[in-house]
Amino acid sequence: MTPFVAEYAEIIVVVLIAAGVFFHFVASLGILRMPDLYMRFSGMSMAGTLGTASFMIAAAVHFANSAAVCRAVVVILFIFITSPISAHILGRAAYLSGLPLWPKSVIDQWKPALKKELEEKKNAEKEDAQNETAVK
Repeated sequence: MTPFVAEYAEIIVVVLIAAGVFFHFVASLGILRMPDLYMRFSGMSMAGTLGTASFMIAAAVHFANSAAVCRAVVVILFIFITSPISAHILGRAAYLSGLPLWPKSVIDQWKPALKKELEEKKNAEKEDAQNETAVK
């Protein structure tokens, strides 16, 4: 790498690291400032994902070889896939365990869907019980 290109690469790395720090700072503020767990998960997963991606892109630019770039891309893809899924699963588990929404929440989108899901599950259990008695 020529000194001119190396200088710009260092500037790009510094900017990306600063962006990563900013996004992680916003994620930590979201954890502290949001009123309930569900909103905290939302802010944390989005900002944390962007912060981690910025750090990984900075590492790829800094090391500037194919192995580092491939590893950074794999880590970014893994974080982009798993972070929203894990936040959703944890939020759903909290909701099913009875953790209340923020009192000023306007809409509860899970209530009708979960009610329908529970009814379908009960109907399936009844059918299974009827099939078992018919077999005997």
